[in-house]
Amino acid sequence: LPADLAPGNRIYAGVRELLRALGYDAARFGTPAWSPLGDLVRPGGTVVLKPNFVRHFSEKPGGNFDTVVTHPAVLRPLIDYALKAVGPGGRVIVADAPQYDCDVAVMLERTRLPQLLAWYREALGVEVPWRDLRVEYGRHEHGVQFEKTRLAGDPEGYEPVDLGAASEFTAMPPRDLRLLRGADYDEEVTIRHHSAGRNEYLVARTVLGADLVINVPKVKTHKKSGVTLSMKNLIGINGDKNWLPHY
Repeated sequence: LPADLAPGNRIYAGVRELLRALGYDAARFGTPAWSPLGDLVRPGGTVVLKPNFVRHFSEKPGGNFDTVVTHPAVLRPLIDYALKAVGPGGRVIVADAPQYDCDVAVMLERTRLPQLLAWYREALGVEVPWRDLRVEYGRHEHGVQFEKTRLAGDPEGYEPVDLGAASEFTAMPPRDLRLLRGADYDEEVTIRHHSAGRNEYLVARTVLGADLVINVPKVKTHKKSGVTLSMKNLIGINGDKNWLPHY
């Protein structure tokens, strides 16, 4: 791990300062032994970094792609400190379920995440895998879906998580529940998982099985939720987004 920060690398320094301000491993701050994430995960554990890799382009003509996704420069210090915390017997994984119509190959090329992860493999001999948690990709043109592709999905599989009566959808009358729609507007799938007292989500086991999940959102505006922050970013732990109801 780097002993000194490169001059002008405000992002690495900013993440470092955030972890310091949170008080993690405060007694050792400023020493080579400082391991802020060691307060949250033990050696040999599994850390999942959940960025917001929503799409491979900006909808605004000429828009800046960096405004759409979590920049890998923010992931870099978190990967470093996660590796330090879990040690050689642990695992660090970068995982997300991008939007249904995201061309992940293009998105990865534009973010240059593969080059970052290759550096860990080549320079440190450490594998930090990337996982696309989606079960399906829908290719769109001009807002119209005309092709579906089944994806390999999470290598650890998925787990239905039923919130039951704890869900806010419990308060909706049945006639309104019939109006719920998912990612590709297949109403039968969405209604089946959000009716008769069920409120089910298909959550990736990579996330459920982790000892520590670090939510790394992108701060941006959103046409439905107002802003995209940490709660909004958790949409990306769902493998099948037809289980995610929109009203």
